Amino acid sequence: MKATTNWVTGAKRFLYWHYHDTHFARTEKQLAQEKWLIPKLVPFNRWYLMPASFLIETCCGSIYAWSGYNLPIEAKLYGLNGGIDRAIVVNVFYVAVCVFAITAAILGPWLERIGPLKSEQLAATLFFVGNLLTALGAYCNSLTCIYIGYGIFSGAGIGIGSVAPIGPLQTWFPESRGSAAGLALCGYGAGSIVASYVQAGKVTFQI
Repeated sequence: MKATTNWVTGAKRFLYWHYHDTHFARTEKQLAQEKWLIPKLVPFNRWYLMPASFLIETCCGSIYAWSGYNLPIEAKLYGLNGGIDRAIVVNVFYVAVCVFAITAAILGPWLERIGPLKSEQLAATLFFVGNLLTALGAYCNSLTCIYIGYGIFSGAGIGIGSVAPIGPLQTWFPESRGSAAGLALCGYGAGSIVASYVQAGKVTFQI
């Protein structure tokens, strides 16, 4: 009983620390590097963060264009007249959104502690691996690989990528935190539109 109580107490302390201590500690070297966008050539300006955040959110917003992949993937896996349940491929999107939300909620404080650069590097890696596995799954006719690739890896990458730039952006625009975040998140909607048109023009499939 005592061991259980200690475990619960420890878990509560960890959760309190995890969600309250979000300080991003930087070294003197890192602070010096932040003065430049391109070392010794282009000095840093906070307004550069706005289009950068917008573009990041645009990439993340591509998740809402997943429906453009449903028919091509179904056709590749089962044929156009395969008689399969349409929800099988559609559910990849729901898994990705679920993983995206859980990842953002749980890892948000940790992402603030490690900073936006490492966060976006991790997000880009997960998103790349996820899309690579998705393409491999479609090529090898493996729905499981598609679920793992896009549903888990890409979903986690989008969750991290969409959260990471907002905090730093609001920090650099303390006088208009809401406007800064809102303008960046406009990229989310733009991402779904851009990705839909790109898919319509590029996605082809053969039975």
